[in-house]
Amino acid sequence: MHIARTAVVCLAFLLYGSMVELGESPQRQAIPSSARLLIPTAANNPGQFGAVFKTRVSIVNVTNRTYTIYATLYRNGGGTLVRQITMGSRQARNYENFLQDVFSYSGAAGVELDAVLAPPGGTDLNQFVVFAEVYTDSANGIYKTVVNISDPSDGLSLTDPSITPGVSVDGDSRTNIGCVNTATTQAIVNVDVYSNTGGLLTTYFLTVPASGWAQGGVIQTVSGGYLVWRLQFGVSPNCFAVVVDNQSNDGSFIQPSKVVN
Repeated sequence: MHIARTAVVCLAFLLYGSMVELGESPQRQAIPSSARLLIPTAANNPGQFGAVFKTRVSIVNVTNRTYTIYATLYRNGGGTLVRQITMGSRQARNYENFLQDVFSYSGAAGVELDAVLAPPGGTDLNQFVVFAEVYTDSANGIYKTVVNISDPSDGLSLTDPSITPGVSVDGDSRTNIGCVNTATTQAIVNVDVYSNTGGLLTTYFLTVPASGWAQGGVIQTVSGGYLVWRLQFGVSPNCFAVVVDNQSNDGSFIQPSKVVN
């Protein structure tokens, strides 16, 4: 993964470990009902300070239909794994370690859940809802970060920038950025880091492989600043930032908000 002109490239699983050393109080999220949803980031791997991170996922069929969800895992460096999840009428499926239980996969990745394209009987009527959180057990309790569920088609735009507010990298906080790319072409994203007074501090470049996932850490010192995401090449990757408090390990998952000029 290529993240910055001046930054040192870090291994994705180490970065993910730092990203999800997590808070005791999960953030709330709106969970949409859809026949196609995206978990932008998930983990089943060791992280910093001896932690082992897992991803808890709940899927609920909100219809009386029986159908199959095709689960596609997008991993660092590209390449996918595909598994099938059968959903009975009004059924709930719950996984304590989703990447291990469904894919037998260790590492960090993004996952698409699709009941539209899945034959036979794929249709927009196959509606479901999803909840996902990355967590780790520790001597002081369970730390977790709720991951916002995305519409796979609602990624970055080639014409309009997107903004992530509330970003800090200093003695108190750290920030990681990443994207999942469900398209069959590579995506190139540049991420401008701005101070809270609107001054451009630096620009990072994130290359996301076709049908892949990538993540990196922001090393530019900033306090209460923001990120401006601009898609340079590719088809609507879904991106995210996670800001982590260095003292409490409380993590905030923040998706970019589009700015239409």
